[in-house]
Amino acid sequence: MARVAAPDGQGSGFGANSWLVEEMYEQFVDDPSSVSESWQEFFADYQSQAPGVAAAAATSPAVQAVAQAHRAPADDDGAATNDAGSNGNGAAPTATPTVAPTAAPAA
Repeated sequence: MARVAAPDGQGSGFGANSWLVEEMYEQFVDDPSSVSESWQEFFADYQSQAPGVAAAAATSPAVQAVAQAHRAPADDDGAATNDAGSNGNGAAPTATPTVAPTAAPAA
């Protein structure tokens, strides 16, 4: 498979490894089961920097099935639900820092 570089000005956040992610995505588009479950979940919402690969993914029934399986189910009112341990954007939830109350100084 050919290495695909991100166009100038469109960094993917993977730095020097972006070619590897694009190559794995090509494998995923060809056969979703060829990558691990965690990569399938990542690629379910991934937008390729290579137009040809992105177009192939958009028309692939296998890719669409994996993407559908990894989307949050909708409740009765149509809103997506979040499972415990997920913040809805595919990233691990982040802890909100708390501030301990301080005692008022004695007068």
